[in-house]
Amino acid sequence: MSGYFPQIVKIISSEKGGTYACGTGIMLKDSDNMGVKEGMILTNAHVVSDSPCVKVVFPFLPQQHLAVHVLSISHDHDLALLELHPMVKNWMRTYVKKTYNLDALPCIALGDSDILRAGDDIIAVGHPLGLNEQQRTFGKLQ
Repeated sequence: MSGYFPQIVKIISSEKGGTYACGTGIMLKDSDNMGVKEGMILTNAHVVSDSPCVKVVFPFLPQQHLAVHVLSISHDHDLALLELHPMVKNWMRTYVKKTYNLDALPCIALGDSDILRAGDDIIAVGHPLGLNEQQRTFGKLQ
């Protein structure tokens, strides 16, 4: 899984009239104190709002559009919480175990923004404008 971040996924949602929206999602690490479970994905609300069908594309499975369920949307914060359907999650667990010898889905733990300081190295990763390949930008926190 080198050359990209397997925890960063592309979100595709259908809209009325046959058009679709694309965005970036982050596979979240389990966290009991935050109520996060394996298979949950954080994305922007504007990507999935009012969409009858939302799918996720993993960078190591570029031809697979996998079903997700929208759990919650906060328009005030432009955030949405998605979850892989249980059958998809089970299939993904088996796939990453067999293919990459991983015991869990690739994910990112939420951090503590209070420890960030100006000058810290940062990286932005995603699928801007619906691009298939992950884009990366490196910089310093201002």
